[in-house]
Amino acid sequence: MASGFHARRAGRRSRPGAARWCLAPALVPFACLMVGASAAVAVELRLSAPLDWQVVQRTSPGRGSLRVVGELSEACPAGAVLEARLVHGDAEPAWQRIGGTVTGRALSGTVTGPAGGWWRLDVRVVHEGTVCAVGSVVRVGIGEVFVVVGQSNSAY
Repeated sequence: MASGFHARRAGRRSRPGAARWCLAPALVPFACLMVGASAAVAVELRLSAPLDWQVVQRTSPGRGSLRVVGELSEACPAGAVLEARLVHGDAEPAWQRIGGTVTGRALSGTVTGPAGGWWRLDVRVVHEGTVCAVGSVVRVGIGEVFVVVGQSNSAY
């Protein structure tokens, strides 16, 4: 006989040491609630630079710098630092502390990264090991920037 918490097939004996009670169905919603609550970030980070699909000129043959500017919905505690990472594909690189400042609700800094290809820029504000805010720009590039102007027959 099977109930909501007891899972044993009729006609089969359970093996010695096997769990007879299955609480997983009852605990799944509670566990999801706890994980969601611990992962929540209270302060919103809105990045105004770089913009999505923006390409910046590289500064050396293989590297370039992205200027990061943003605003927080609430001020983070004094001493908060900026961290960022440039993500390409499925790789999840480590967060790197970047040069910049968090003053009140404003933040600014510079991220240096490799030239070539499209990147997702993730930025976060951290205070004493606790993440205060997280923001992203889905697609940014570092490379060559050309401007074509002039004649009606100029093409790209």
